[in-house]
Amino acid sequence: MSVTNGSVYGKALSATTAVKKDKTSNVVRNTGAGASTGIFKVSFPVFNAYGTATTKYNSLNGGFADVYINVNTGQISGNLNDVIQHVPSKFPVLDSINPGNGVIVRGRATPDAKIIIQVGSKTKQQTTADKNGVFTFPSLSIGLKDTVSVWGTQPASRDILYTTSNANGNFDKSSKAYGDEYVKEAPDLSVDELRANLPTGWKAENNNGFVHIKDPQTITNVADRLSKLDKNSKEYKDLSASNTQGYRVRIDPADAVTNFTHIHVYNDQGQLLNRDGQIVNYNDPAGHIRYDKPVPSNNFE
Repeated sequence: MSVTNGSVYGKALSATTAVKKDKTSNVVRNTGAGASTGIFKVSFPVFNAYGTATTKYNSLNGGFADVYINVNTGQISGNLNDVIQHVPSKFPVLDSINPGNGVIVRGRATPDAKIIIQVGSKTKQQTTADKNGVFTFPSLSIGLKDTVSVWGTQPASRDILYTTSNANGNFDKSSKAYGDEYVKEAPDLSVDELRANLPTGWKAENNNGFVHIKDPQTITNVADRLSKLDKNSKEYKDLSASNTQGYRVRIDPADAVTNFTHIHVYNDQGQLLNRDGQIVNYNDPAGHIRYDKPVPSNNFE
Protein backbone atom coordinates (compact mmCIF):
# COMPACT_ATOMS: atom_id res chain seq x y z
CA MET A 1 0.00 0.00 0.00
CA SER A 2 1.33 3.45 -0.91
CA VAL A 3 0.26 7.08 -0.62
CA THR A 4 0.74 9.45 -3.56
CA ASN A 5 -0.73 12.93 -4.04
CA GLY A 6 -3.52 12.40 -1.57
CA SER A 7 -4.56 8.94 -2.69
CA VAL A 8 -3.91 5.48 -1.28
CA TYR A 9 -3.00 2.79 -3.77
CA GLY A 10 -2.91 -0.89 -2.97
CA LYS A 11 -3.71 -4.37 -4.19
CA ALA A 12 -6.42 -6.73 -3.00
CA LEU A 13 -8.26 -9.74 -4.27
CA SER A 14 -9.67 -8.97 -7.69
CA ALA A 15 -13.28 -7.78 -7.97
CA THR A 16 -13.43 -6.83 -4.29
CA THR A 17 -13.94 -3.44 -2.63
CA ALA A 18 -11.52 -1.07 -0.91
CA VAL A 19 -13.27 1.08 1.70
CA LYS A 20 -11.93 4.10 3.52
CA LYS A 21 -13.24 4.29 7.10
CA ASP A 22 -12.76 6.64 9.97
CA LYS A 23 -12.12 5.66 13.56
CA THR A 24 -15.83 5.12 14.22
CA SER A 25 -16.17 2.85 11.17
CA ASN A 26 -18.14 5.34 9.14
CA VAL A 27 -17.69 4.52 5.47
CA VAL A 28 -16.38 7.62 3.74
CA ARG A 29 -15.74 6.42 0.24
CA ASN A 30 -15.15 3.15 -1.50
CA THR A 31 -13.86 2.01 -4.81
CA GLY A 32 -13.89 -1.34 -6.53
CA ALA A 33 -10.59 -3.12 -6.98
CA GLY A 34 -9.67 -3.92 -10.55
CA ALA A 35 -11.49 -6.95 -11.80
CA SER A 36 -8.33 -8.51 -13.12
CA THR A 37 -5.52 -6.77 -11.23
CA GLY A 38 -7.04 -6.14 -7.81
CA ILE A 39 -5.36 -2.71 -7.77
CA PHE A 40 -7.38 -0.03 -6.00
CA LYS A 41 -7.16 3.69 -5.33
CA VAL A 42 -8.86 5.61 -2.53
CA SER A 43 -8.70 9.40 -2.68
CA PHE A 44 -8.57 11.58 0.41
CA PRO A 45 -10.27 14.91 1.11
CA VAL A 46 -8.83 18.27 0.16
CA PHE A 47 -5.41 18.95 1.62
CA ASN A 48 -4.98 22.10 3.60
CA ALA A 49 -2.13 24.56 3.17
CA TYR A 50 0.15 22.59 5.49
CA GLY A 51 -0.09 19.46 3.34
CA THR A 52 -2.27 17.66 5.93
CA ALA A 53 -5.28 15.62 4.90
CA THR A 54 -8.35 17.19 6.45
CA THR A 55 -11.80 15.68 6.77
CA LYS A 56 -15.29 17.09 7.10
CA TYR A 57 -16.77 14.04 8.79
CA ASN A 58 -14.81 13.96 12.02
CA SER A 59 -12.58 16.11 14.18
CA LEU A 60 -10.72 13.57 16.25
CA ASN A 61 -7.00 13.47 16.91
CA GLY A 62 -6.36 17.19 17.14
CA GLY A 63 -8.73 18.14 14.37
CA PHE A 64 -7.83 15.37 11.94
CA ALA A 65 -9.80 12.16 11.78
CA ASP A 66 -8.10 8.81 11.93
CA VAL A 67 -8.07 7.12 8.54
CA TYR A 68 -8.07 3.41 7.82
CA ILE A 69 -8.35 1.35 4.69
CA ASN A 70 -10.66 -1.67 4.74
CA VAL A 71 -9.87 -4.07 1.93
CA ASN A 72 -12.45 -6.88 1.82
CA THR A 73 -14.49 -7.64 4.88
CA GLY A 74 -12.51 -7.63 8.11
CA GLN A 75 -9.15 -6.72 6.61
CA ILE A 76 -8.33 -3.27 8.00
CA SER A 77 -5.08 -1.40 7.57
CA GLY A 78 -3.24 0.36 10.37
CA ASN A 79 -3.84 4.06 11.01
CA LEU A 80 -2.53 5.95 7.97
CA ASN A 81 -2.61 9.49 9.36
CA ASP A 82 1.13 9.65 9.98
CA VAL A 83 1.78 8.72 6.37
CA ILE A 84 -0.86 10.94 4.88
CA GLN A 85 0.17 14.02 6.83
CA HIS A 86 3.52 13.98 5.10
CA VAL A 87 2.11 14.00 1.59
CA PRO A 88 3.20 17.34 0.06
CA SER A 89 0.37 19.76 -0.54
CA LYS A 90 -0.04 21.92 -3.60
CA PHE A 91 0.75 25.22 -1.94
CA PRO A 92 -0.59 28.29 -3.70
CA VAL A 93 1.92 28.89 -6.50
CA LEU A 94 1.83 32.05 -8.59
CA ASP A 95 2.52 32.34 -12.28
CA SER A 96 5.08 34.97 -13.25
CA ILE A 97 3.71 38.45 -12.70
CA ASN A 98 4.69 41.97 -13.59
CA PRO A 99 4.31 45.07 -11.44
CA GLY A 100 1.96 47.79 -12.60
CA ASN A 101 -1.73 48.71 -12.57
CA GLY A 102 -4.50 46.38 -13.68
CA VAL A 103 -2.30 43.32 -13.10
CA ILE A 104 -3.95 39.91 -13.37
CA VAL A 105 -2.47 37.41 -10.91
CA ARG A 106 -2.97 33.74 -11.68
CA GLY A 107 -1.82 30.63 -9.87
CA ARG A 108 -2.53 27.07 -8.84
CA ALA A 109 -3.50 25.49 -5.54
CA THR A 110 -5.55 22.61 -4.18
CA PRO A 111 -8.87 22.32 -6.07
CA ASP A 112 -11.69 24.32 -4.48
CA ALA A 113 -9.36 25.88 -1.89
CA LYS A 114 -10.03 29.38 -0.65
CA ILE A 115 -7.18 31.64 -1.71
CA ILE A 116 -6.36 34.97 -0.06
CA ILE A 117 -3.98 37.52 -1.54
CA GLN A 118 -2.46 40.67 -0.08
CA VAL A 119 -0.31 43.17 -1.94
CA GLY A 120 1.90 45.10 0.47
CA SER A 121 -0.30 46.47 3.24
CA LYS A 122 -3.41 46.77 1.09
CA THR A 123 -6.72 45.10 1.89
CA LYS A 124 -6.75 41.33 1.45
CA GLN A 125 -8.83 39.84 -1.35
CA GLN A 126 -10.23 36.32 -1.52
CA THR A 127 -11.24 33.94 -4.26
CA THR A 128 -11.78 30.19 -4.70
CA ALA A 129 -9.68 27.90 -6.85
CA ASP A 130 -11.62 25.96 -9.47
CA LYS A 131 -11.84 22.19 -9.75
CA ASN A 132 -8.39 22.14 -11.37
CA GLY A 133 -6.85 24.30 -8.64
CA VAL A 134 -6.55 27.38 -10.86
CA PHE A 135 -7.30 30.77 -9.32
CA THR A 136 -7.29 34.34 -10.65
CA PHE A 137 -7.20 37.80 -9.08
CA PRO A 138 -7.98 40.51 -11.67
CA SER A 139 -6.95 44.15 -11.76
CA LEU A 140 -4.38 44.46 -8.96
CA SER A 141 -1.90 47.29 -8.48
CA ILE A 142 1.57 45.96 -7.70
CA GLY A 143 4.69 48.07 -7.20
CA LEU A 144 8.29 47.03 -7.68
CA LYS A 145 8.85 46.91 -3.93
CA ASP A 146 5.53 45.32 -3.00
CA THR A 147 5.48 41.92 -1.37
CA VAL A 148 2.70 39.72 -2.68
CA SER A 149 1.52 37.25 -0.03
CA VAL A 150 -0.81 34.38 -0.84
CA TRP A 151 -2.50 32.07 1.61
CA GLY A 152 -4.29 28.84 0.79
CA THR A 153 -7.31 28.56 3.09
CA GLN A 154 -5.67 31.02 5.47
CA PRO A 155 -4.72 29.12 8.66
CA ALA A 156 -5.39 30.49 12.12
CA SER A 157 -1.69 31.07 12.64
CA ARG A 158 -1.69 33.46 9.64
CA ASP A 159 1.60 31.97 8.50
CA ILE A 160 2.63 33.19 5.07
CA LEU A 161 2.81 30.05 2.99
CA TYR A 162 3.92 31.58 -0.26
CA THR A 163 5.52 34.99 -0.59
CA THR A 164 6.77 36.40 -3.81
CA SER A 165 8.62 39.58 -4.61
CA ASN A 166 11.29 40.64 -7.05
CA ALA A 167 13.80 39.19 -4.57
CA ASN A 168 12.87 35.59 -5.37
CA GLY A 169 12.44 36.08 -9.08
CA ASN A 170 8.68 35.84 -9.41
CA PHE A 171 8.53 39.11 -11.32
CA ASP A 172 9.36 38.62 -14.98
CA LYS A 173 12.27 41.05 -15.13
CA SER A 174 12.84 40.40 -18.81
CA SER A 175 9.42 41.69 -19.87
CA LYS A 176 8.66 45.08 -21.39
CA ALA A 177 5.94 45.59 -18.77
CA TYR A 178 8.48 45.21 -15.97
CA GLY A 179 10.89 47.64 -17.65
CA ASP A 180 8.17 50.23 -18.15
CA GLU A 181 7.08 50.00 -14.51
CA TYR A 182 10.72 50.24 -13.41
CA VAL A 183 11.09 53.50 -15.33
CA LYS A 184 7.79 54.80 -13.96
CA GLU A 185 8.86 54.18 -10.36
CA ALA A 186 12.51 55.21 -10.82
CA PRO A 187 12.13 58.76 -9.37
CA ASP A 188 10.93 57.21 -6.10
CA LEU A 189 13.65 54.55 -5.85
CA SER A 190 17.04 54.91 -4.22
CA VAL A 191 20.14 54.13 -6.25
CA ASP A 192 20.51 50.86 -4.34
CA GLU A 193 16.90 49.96 -5.14
CA LEU A 194 17.42 50.82 -8.79
CA ARG A 195 20.37 48.46 -8.89
CA ALA A 196 18.60 45.70 -6.94
CA ASN A 197 15.54 45.79 -9.21
CA LEU A 198 17.41 46.21 -12.49
CA PRO A 199 15.56 44.58 -15.43
CA THR A 200 17.23 41.64 -17.10
CA GLY A 201 19.91 42.69 -19.58
CA TRP A 202 20.03 46.34 -18.50
CA LYS A 203 23.21 47.96 -17.26
CA ALA A 204 23.68 50.44 -14.40
CA GLU A 205 26.79 52.56 -13.93
CA ASN A 206 27.85 55.46 -11.75
CA ASN A 207 30.53 57.83 -12.97
CA ASN A 208 31.27 60.46 -10.32
CA GLY A 209 27.63 60.95 -9.38
CA PHE A 210 26.20 60.53 -12.87
CA VAL A 211 24.08 57.37 -12.71
CA HIS A 212 23.17 55.92 -16.09
CA ILE A 213 20.87 52.94 -16.62
CA LYS A 214 20.80 51.63 -20.15
CA ASP A 215 18.73 49.12 -22.07
CA PRO A 216 20.34 47.44 -25.10
CA GLN A 217 16.96 47.13 -26.81
CA THR A 218 16.45 50.87 -26.56
CA ILE A 219 19.76 51.44 -28.36
CA THR A 220 18.43 49.29 -31.21
CA ASN A 221 15.04 51.02 -31.17
CA VAL A 222 16.58 54.49 -31.30
CA ALA A 223 18.92 53.56 -34.14
CA ASP A 224 15.99 52.14 -36.07
CA ARG A 225 13.87 55.27 -35.53
CA LEU A 226 16.72 57.60 -36.54
CA SER A 227 17.28 55.66 -39.75
CA LYS A 228 13.70 56.43 -40.80
CA LEU A 229 13.63 60.13 -39.87
CA ASP A 230 14.58 63.13 -41.94
CA LYS A 231 17.90 64.33 -40.56
CA ASN A 232 16.67 67.91 -40.77
CA SER A 233 13.57 67.21 -38.70
CA LYS A 234 13.23 68.43 -35.13
CA GLU A 235 12.49 64.87 -33.93
CA TYR A 236 15.73 63.59 -35.45
CA LYS A 237 17.78 66.42 -33.96
CA ASP A 238 16.21 66.05 -30.51
CA LEU A 239 16.63 62.29 -30.38
CA SER A 240 20.16 62.23 -31.78
CA ALA A 241 21.21 64.96 -29.32
CA SER A 242 19.67 63.40 -26.25
CA ASN A 243 19.66 59.63 -26.36
CA THR A 244 21.60 57.37 -28.67
CA GLN A 245 23.09 55.46 -25.73
CA GLY A 246 19.96 53.54 -24.79
CA TYR A 247 19.25 55.49 -21.61
CA ARG A 248 16.11 54.54 -19.69
CA VAL A 249 17.13 56.31 -16.47
CA ARG A 250 19.70 59.05 -15.84
CA ILE A 251 20.49 60.77 -12.55
CA ASP A 252 22.50 63.98 -12.92
CA PRO A 253 23.91 66.42 -10.35
CA ALA A 254 22.79 70.06 -10.38
CA ASP A 255 24.05 71.97 -13.39
CA ALA A 256 23.76 75.39 -15.05
CA VAL A 257 20.30 74.57 -16.39
CA THR A 258 18.83 72.62 -13.46
CA ASN A 259 20.05 73.74 -10.05
CA PHE A 260 19.13 70.55 -8.19
CA THR A 261 19.94 66.85 -8.48
CA HIS A 262 17.53 65.48 -11.06
CA ILE A 263 16.50 62.32 -12.82
CA HIS A 264 15.55 61.73 -16.47
CA VAL A 265 13.41 58.78 -17.51
CA TYR A 266 12.83 57.52 -21.05
CA ASN A 267 10.53 55.13 -22.87
CA ASP A 268 11.87 52.23 -24.91
CA GLN A 269 12.02 54.47 -27.98
CA GLY A 270 14.50 56.76 -26.23
CA GLN A 271 12.01 59.59 -25.74
CA LEU A 272 12.14 61.73 -22.59
CA LEU A 273 9.16 61.42 -20.22
CA ASN A 274 7.74 63.68 -17.55
CA ARG A 275 6.64 62.59 -14.08
CA ASP A 276 3.33 61.34 -15.50
CA GLY A 277 4.95 59.25 -18.21
CA GLN A 278 4.11 61.63 -21.04
CA ILE A 279 6.61 62.32 -23.84
CA VAL A 280 8.24 65.77 -23.61
CA ASN A 281 10.91 67.61 -25.55
CA TYR A 282 14.44 66.57 -24.60
CA ASN A 283 15.20 69.94 -22.95
CA ASP A 284 11.77 70.47 -21.38
CA PRO A 285 12.07 71.27 -17.62
CA ALA A 286 9.27 68.75 -16.99
CA GLY A 287 11.72 66.04 -18.03
CA HIS A 288 14.15 67.17 -15.32
CA ILE A 289 12.52 65.56 -12.29
CA ARG A 290 13.80 66.47 -8.84
CA TYR A 291 15.65 63.55 -7.23
CA ASP A 292 15.96 63.80 -3.45
CA LYS A 293 17.62 60.46 -2.73
CA PRO A 294 21.37 60.41 -1.92
CA VAL A 295 23.61 59.52 -4.83
CA PRO A 296 26.68 57.50 -3.81
CA SER A 297 30.03 58.95 -4.66
CA ASN A 298 31.63 55.56 -5.33
CA ASN A 299 31.65 54.52 -8.95
CA PHE A 300 30.15 51.24 -10.12
CA GLU A 301 29.35 49.54 -13.39
